[in-house]
Amino acid sequence: MSGEPLSRACVVQAVMAAGAGGDVEFYERIASTSDRARARVVLGQWDGAGTLCVAADYQSAGRGRRARAWLSPPGLSLLFTL
Repeated sequence: MSGEPLSRACVVQAVMAAGAGGDVEFYERIASTSDRARARVVLGQWDGAGTLCVAADYQSAGRGRRARAWLSPPGLSLLFTL
């Protein structure tokens, strides 16, 4: 990647091209994409129909497997929960 910020339109296009169309949220910065996706479900804001994708250019409290920190500088990775 070039280090340039991602746009919501670019993320939506990539998700659709991958065949995972549905509800896409994009944030320039977020604490955790997993926490946001979980909150949508708990609050009844996603009914389970279709795909929910929460993506970000940067997350400050991301976690990977076994709760390991998942960090990447802004503009270098697409971080998401599907």
